[in-house]
Amino acid sequence: MLFLGYRKQIVIITLLLAVVAGYYATYLYFYHDLDRFLPKDLDDHEFLKDFHAQLEPDDSYYLIAAKNEAGIFDETFLQKLDSLTKRCKNLNNILHAVSITNISNPLKTPFGMVKVPLINIKKPDRYVKDSIAMVEDERIMGRFVSADKKTALVAMQTRPHLTQPEAEKLHADALALVSSLGFEEYHYIGKAYIQTEFVRLIQSELFFYIVVCNLFLVLILFFIFRRGWTIFIALNSVVLGATFFAGLLGFLQIPLDLMSMLYPPLMLIVGMSDVIHFISKYMDELKAGKERLPAMAATVREIGMATLLTSATTAVGFSALYFSKIEPIRNFGLTAAVGVFIAYLTVLFFTSCVLVMIKPEKLISAKRSDTFIRNLMHRNYLFVEKHPKRILLGMLVTIVLCFIGISKISTNAHVLSDVPDDSALMDEVRFFNKNLSGIRSFEMAIIPGKDKKVDDWEVIQEIEKLEKYLKAASPVNSILSPAGLFKSISQANNSNKTGAYRLPETKKQHAKYRRQLDKLPSGNFHKLISEDKKMGRLTGRMIDIGSEEIKSMNNTIRSWINDNINHDVVSFRPTGTALVIDKNNDYLRSSLLQSLVFALLTVSIMMAFLFKNFRLVIVSLIPNVVPLFVAAALIGFVGIELKASTSIIFAIAFGIAVDDTIHFLSKYNFERKKGHSVRQSVYTTFIETGKAIYLTTIILFFGFCLLIFSSFKGVYYVGFLVSFTLLAALVSCLTLLPVALIWLEKEDKDAPKIKTEATLPDIKN
Repeated sequence: MLFLGYRKQIVIITLLLAVVAGYYATYLYFYHDLDRFLPKDLDDHEFLKDFHAQLEPDDSYYLIAAKNEAGIFDETFLQKLDSLTKRCKNLNNILHAVSITNISNPLKTPFGMVKVPLINIKKPDRYVKDSIAMVEDERIMGRFVSADKKTALVAMQTRPHLTQPEAEKLHADALALVSSLGFEEYHYIGKAYIQTEFVRLIQSELFFYIVVCNLFLVLILFFIFRRGWTIFIALNSVVLGATFFAGLLGFLQIPLDLMSMLYPPLMLIVGMSDVIHFISKYMDELKAGKERLPAMAATVREIGMATLLTSATTAVGFSALYFSKIEPIRNFGLTAAVGVFIAYLTVLFFTSCVLVMIKPEKLISAKRSDTFIRNLMHRNYLFVEKHPKRILLGMLVTIVLCFIGISKISTNAHVLSDVPDDSALMDEVRFFNKNLSGIRSFEMAIIPGKDKKVDDWEVIQEIEKLEKYLKAASPVNSILSPAGLFKSISQANNSNKTGAYRLPETKKQHAKYRRQLDKLPSGNFHKLISEDKKMGRLTGRMIDIGSEEIKSMNNTIRSWINDNINHDVVSFRPTGTALVIDKNNDYLRSSLLQSLVFALLTVSIMMAFLFKNFRLVIVSLIPNVVPLFVAAALIGFVGIELKASTSIIFAIAFGIAVDDTIHFLSKYNFERKKGHSVRQSVYTTFIETGKAIYLTTIILFFGFCLLIFSSFKGVYYVGFLVSFTLLAALVSCLTLLPVALIWLEKEDKDAPKIKTEATLPDIKN
C-alpha cells in the first residue's frame, strides 16, 4: 500500500490535525429546545406556526407557584406575591407577569368602564368576601389559585425562542428573585427552566460517559491484547477519532442536545470495532511469519475493504435518519454517519502506520492465546452443520414471538417522558399537576365561517356550546375562550355579581357588549382573538395523560363537534405544541419504515457491487432483518414508548449489526475465490473471522450497555434495545447466515472434505 511508505509524515499530519480539532472542540455548546423536536413540513406544524403568529405561542411561559400553609389570604404573603409579580415584569425576556394581585375585573359605572382589583391587598377586612368571589370564578381557580387556597401563581409570558444562555439567565434571575422574598415554599416550571434543566443533565451525563467509556476502553483493550504498546496504540486511535469528531461538531456549530449522549459510546464502539479487526488481522499475519510491511499490506487489502464496507453500511443506517423531519434526529444521523468514517480513516491511516513503526515483539503477547475463542467457533460450526433444521425452526418461532411483541407496540408517549422520574424537574411537574391545572396546554383554533368574525353573535354561541361540553366531559381545566370575554363584560354590566358571568341573552345586548370590548385597552384577554378577528383561541390546562389517550379524547371531541356545531358558522381545529409532538409519534411509524427501506436497498446495492453475486445479496439480508424484528418485539413486550428518542434504535441497530454479516461474507467470498468449497470456506470464516465478530459484538454489547446508566429514559432504552439487538445479530450471523450459505450456494459434488481444526492439539472435541 503506497501510503505506508509515508507513514511518518501521515502520523505527524494526523497529530497536527488533532491539535486543530481539539481547538475547535472548545467551541462546542449545549442547547435543548423541545421546539426542535417538532416535525417540520407537516400540515399541523405549518398551521401551528400560523396560529402562533396571529396569537401567541402556548409554550412561552414561566410559572412561579408560591405556597403558604396558612392560606394565601394573608396580608404579608399577598404583599410578597405582589412584589414578586411587579419585579418579574422587569426581568429580561419577560413580556408580562400576572397574578391575583394585579388582575382586575371591568365594572360598568355611570362614568364608563373602570377596573376593580380582584383583591385589595391593603384591605384585609375584605379578604373573606374577595376569597369567596375568587373561589366562584372559574377563570382564577386552578389557573392562578390552588383548590386548597394555599398556593398562588405568578404567570409570566416569555419572549419566544429563547437561546440557551437567555433561558439559563432568565431561570437564574427568577430563582434569585423568588428566593430573596422569603416565601415559605415555592415551585417553578416553564420552557426556560426545562431548557436549563435538560442541558444541566446532559452536561453531567456526557462527562460521565466520556470518563466511563475511556475506562471501559482501557479494560477491554487490556483483556484482548495484554501488551502496553498495543493498548496504547488502540486507545490513541479511538481517542483521536473522537477528537476529530468533536472538532467537526464545534467547527460546524452543531449543538449538543439529548441525542449527544449517544456520541461517546458510538465513537468508542465504532472505533473499537475497526481497531480490533485491524490489529487482530495484522497480528495473525505477523504470526504467519510475514514482515511488517507485507503483513500490514495484507491486512489493509483484506480487512481494509471489509471495514470500509462495514463503515459505509453503518453510515447508511445512520444516514437513513435523514428522512426524519425532526431536526435533532436528522442532525444526529448525518453527524454520526460522518463520525463512522472519521473513525475508519483514523484507523486506516494513523493506526496502520503506527503499527508498522513498532517492532512486532512489542505488540504480540507471548501469553496471549486464542484457543478458547477458536474452540468456541469450531463448536459453533459443528452445531450449525449438524442442526440446520433446528436453527430454521428456531428462527420461525422467534419471528412468531416477534410479531406478538410488535402487536403490543404503543406510541402512548408523554411530552416529558424522557425526564428522569427522580429529577427536580419531575418533582416540579408533579406539584403543578397535583395543585394547579397541570402543565400541558390544550389548544383549539377557532376559525369563523365565511364573512364571519370570531366575536360575532352566532360564533360566540357555538364556542360556548363547545366550552360547556369540554367542562363536563373532558379532563381540560381552566378554560379561556372568546366566549369568556363576553361573559366578563356581562358580569361587569351587572355589578360584578358572580351569577352574571354568562353570555348576553340577545343579539342587541351582544352588540352592546361587543362595542364595550372594543373600547377596552389591549390586554391578555385579547390574545384569544387575532387582530383581524379571523382566528380565535380556546385554551385550557390539563395533566399529560399520554398521547394515545389524548388522541382518543380529541377524536371524541371531534365527533361531538361534527354532531353539535354549525360548521357554516365556525370550525374548530385542535392545535398546540404538545399536540404536534403527539402527532410526531404517529409520523414516526411511516418515517421509520421509509428509513429502513432506504437502508435495506442501499446496503443491498452495496453488497451486489462488492460481491457481484445475487445469492449472496439475498443471504446477507436474512440475518439482518431478524434482529430488527427482535428490537421491535422488545419494544412491545417491555412496554417502551415509541417516540423520537427511541425510534432511532432501528437505524443504529441495523447499521451496526450488518457489520457482522459483511465481515463474514467478505472472508467467505475471499476463501471461495481461492477455490475452496462452500463448507470449507464457511468453516475457515468461522475460525478466522468469527473470532473478531464474536469479540467486537461482545464489546458492542457492553459499550451500549453503558447507556443504561443514563437517567434519561430515551437514552436508557436505546442502550437496552441496541445491546440486545446486537446479541440477536451475533446469533443470527453465526447460525442463520452459514445455514443459508450452505443451502443456497451450489456445492460441487466432488468437493473435497473440509479440513477442520478438530485434529489440532489445541482443539479439544
